Amino acid sequence: MFDRYILRLLFFSIISSVSLSILAQDEVTPTSPPYLSGVGLNKNHFFRFNNDIKLSFDVSIQKGYEEYLEYLVRIVDINKQEVNVILSIQDDTPSELLIISKDKLSRRTVGITKDELQKTFIPFNFLIDLKSDQLTIGVRDTVLIENRLGLKPHTDYKITLGTLKNSNRGNQSITSSLKLSNISSDPDLLEQKKTEQGENSILLWIIIIVVLDIFIFAYIIIQKRKQKKLRQAEEMDNEKEPGDEDIIFYPEIDLDEIIKRDRSAIFLFKQFEVLDKEGKDISFRFTPLLKELFLLLLLYSQKNSKGISTGLLKDILWFDKEQQSANNNRAVNIGKLKGILDTVGGYEIISNPHNIRIEFKDDIYCDYIRIISLLSHESLNKEQILELVAIVRRGAFLPESNYEWLDPFKAEVSDKLIDNLLNLAKLPNIMGDNKLLVQIADTIFNLDSLNENALAIKCIALTNMGKRSMANISYNRFVKDYESMYGTPYVVSFSEMMKSNKS
Repeated sequence: MFDRYILRLLFFSIISSVSLSILAQDEVTPTSPPYLSGVGLNKNHFFRFNNDIKLSFDVSIQKGYEEYLEYLVRIVDINKQEVNVILSIQDDTPSELLIISKDKLSRRTVGITKDELQKTFIPFNFLIDLKSDQLTIGVRDTVLIENRLGLKPHTDYKITLGTLKNSNRGNQSITSSLKLSNISSDPDLLEQKKTEQGENSILLWIIIIVVLDIFIFAYIIIQKRKQKKLRQAEEMDNEKEPGDEDIIFYPEIDLDEIIKRDRSAIFLFKQFEVLDKEGKDISFRFTPLLKELFLLLLLYSQKNSKGISTGLLKDILWFDKEQQSANNNRAVNIGKLKGILDTVGGYEIISNPHNIRIEFKDDIYCDYIRIISLLSHESLNKEQILELVAIVRRGAFLPESNYEWLDPFKAEVSDKLIDNLLNLAKLPNIMGDNKLLVQIADTIFNLDSLNENALAIKCIALTNMGKRSMANISYNRFVKDYESMYGTPYVVSFSEMMKSNKS
């Protein structure tokens, strides 16, 4: 009985396929070149966008030109405000992207030669975040980020790829040099092939009839399998949950390997740790006072080029001392601190009556300083993203230090890291790397153990890798931790989360 239903379903599917093929043969499909020079998305009409716009296409250029200056992407809103991304290529100079909006011009080197673009197609990916007013461009392993362009959510935009020009023959879109191929967008704004109204009507009725028949027979099959799936789900829930070592199926990132460390180091993530020139841990030499003094100098020097004021230093460490006594204590403890740091590497403590700061030479690696440097970059390649993940995967920022003045630093670094990691996970060239997405999600969990965006990223990536059971385990653990923390159940089901977040 069950096999008969499957055969009938297959029969109707074959009829549907044959009917669609016959109609497809009757369609008038205009011939087109293997590439386009200009594309007006959504038939070159305005379209309401809510939050994100994703574009991807491959770019090449025709030979025969000494210099190239071509539009890649043009974004025009209903008020005629424009954001333009222009490809500039000249002989003997690196290619650039010119990003123009209102009175703002940014020049970004993309490292692609004229010869490369003439010989092959180079993939470009664009993520237009209207809510954050941010444009992210991915070219190979390079990521460029541009902010404050005047983009707004829930606004009508017209988007053009390449340069649209009217030839003397109709309205064919051509350009003199740019070639575009493999164009895709999300939401889908590409023009579809036109068919006559009569053909569309016939096709629609055939599809309706066939789909209804398929659903009738598929319903019976689904009911037969439903009980089996429920039993399997119950068995899976009753299985013993594996330990973390079973879930971390990807290789751990080795921070020492990434930074190729042959120098002393200062680590603030996971725990406070200082290694001298020989690689020995000398953290024990820092008394509680010296440790807090050192952290004040380090963190405030990264926040402000002047460092920390002597008045604030007194208020934090020697609030109960007279000014002269506080000055003496400061001088004595800075002398002790120098004695320790001399064994670490090159540094300089610069002080005056009003401020004091510390600077480190290149022979000392500090994970916090490196994090600040990476977060200040407007573009990160994959190696830098891996280093960022490797640092934070070690653990939270100074988790064992509970100074009142430290709380704003902890909040700021955590918020910046989470925001940047979530933005990186949205990039087209990162979204295809599921193993890296799992590591990014776990990194965010180190900073915020109940981050719902990280949960969605991890579960989708695991599912895409064929590890749905691990995705379910991660989700169930999150639900338990959420209820334990907030005292209320997590209301978003696994299927709802996957459906609402999967692109």
